[in-house]
Amino acid sequence: MQKNSTPFGRSDKDKRQFPRFKSYRVIRAIGPHGREIQKDDSALINMSEGGMLFYSVEEVKADTHIEMHVEIPEFHSSIRIAAVVSWVQRATERPGEYFVGVQFEELPAPHRSMIQKLVPAPGSPTPKA
Repeated sequence: MQKNSTPFGRSDKDKRQFPRFKSYRVIRAIGPHGREIQKDDSALINMSEGGMLFYSVEEVKADTHIEMHVEIPEFHSSIRIAAVVSWVQRATERPGEYFVGVQFEELPAPHRSMIQKLVPAPGSPTPKA
């Protein structure tokens, strides 16, 4: 396991800057040497304008720089975001896979705006977009 190794009930939960929301969208996580490190469209668990949590078929090391491709059909768009791996933990409910938490390195204003519009309003199960 890597640093900050508990995905749920993490000790640093209060340090989050942005609300996370469950998301069922297509992503591609491109790891070192241009390899995809997730295996299917159900890889994304949640995201925020600060980062995301997804399943990976590789045990990526903390501090690894990766590239995220996220489909956003609500805006007929996809975005590409540079990210750095914050932590990794084996996903016991999906044998052979790992939870990977990443932090976006720099999120351009148009991408940030799209993600903000996807965050559900408090008490609402549906996104704002």
